[in-house]
Amino acid sequence: MPGRTSVASGRLAAAPGTGARRPQQGSSPILVTALLTAALGLLALLFLLVKGVHLLATRRPALSTSPAGRRAEAAGLCLSAAALLAAVGGLTGLNPAHPVRPCVEALAEQGGGGYRTPDADITVDRTLLPLSVRCEFAGGTHVELVPAWVNPLLALSLAGAAGCAAGSVRAASAARRGAPGGGHPAY
Repeated sequence: MPGRTSVASGRLAAAPGTGARRPQQGSSPILVTALLTAALGLLALLFLLVKGVHLLATRRPALSTSPAGRRAEAAGLCLSAAALLAAVGGLTGLNPAHPVRPCVEALAEQGGGGYRTPDADITVDRTLLPLSVRCEFAGGTHVELVPAWVNPLLALSLAGAAGCAAGSVRAASAARRGAPGGGHPAY
């Protein structure tokens, strides 16, 4: 019969030749977030690797020769470090198939013994600022999955990026005014 649809393996399948369209399946928000975070981390790692190869090949830390360009590259390095740290913190404890398994494993590593209650007794709270994945168990015990060093280094790298970006703008405006050396006595 033309126009008839049937449900096969969780999808709507249209009869051939009817012109009916299949509805698009939605992606899991956890999967999309994980893929975007991983992609951002890989791009940051690639940028850092290119800068490292350039340093080894030319013995010159910056690609740019102007003070504004050097500071902009330093801001890019700081942002790359921040992206890697955000990827580490954001992907910590991510297990879509068994979302509470990292919590139970972390509790066992801390000496909490074998936790064998149902998954419903474990609450996982995620925050972006500060990066945190906190597991709370029924008895009031809690475990933080993001390493303690991630948030301080993230704050330092973001502050460094802001400082370098401000220095780059200042050096560029000084160069436009015609100040020698980009307006900074060290250059």
